[in-house]
Amino acid sequence: KPNQVLEIEENQMKEIGLSNQKIKYIKELSIFFSKEKIDFETLSNDEIYNKLIKIKGIGPWTIDMFLIFTLYRTDILPVGDLGIKKGFKILYNLKKLPSDDYMYRKAKKWVPYRSVACIYLWRLVDGDTVF
Repeated sequence: KPNQVLEIEENQMKEIGLSNQKIKYIKELSIFFSKEKIDFETLSNDEIYNKLIKIKGIGPWTIDMFLIFTLYRTDILPVGDLGIKKGFKILYNLKKLPSDDYMYRKAKKWVPYRSVACIYLWRLVDGDTVF
């Protein structure tokens, strides 16, 4: 619970290896969720993104991973993920990493299962170590 996280001493967080910046972000996140009650299941991906992006320390990549791995949303394309970019490079025999626009264009045919395609792209890059 957010309030319990806020009660944890910073030195305890440092003892488990968290940096000052990570501690600050965790505290910001806890403050946000102690004030906001969000039913993520009822919100669209865009609505979730617009709420979470306001939190310091939370960016597009974090939100994409939250949508894929916590909320199990099936149509997320994390174009900011290096593994996904490398997967596109391998899949389409590109000489360099693709642009976001290129990835969105190519992934149109994967809608509404772009998250599932991403699992395969990560495996393409990392082999059996992904899952």
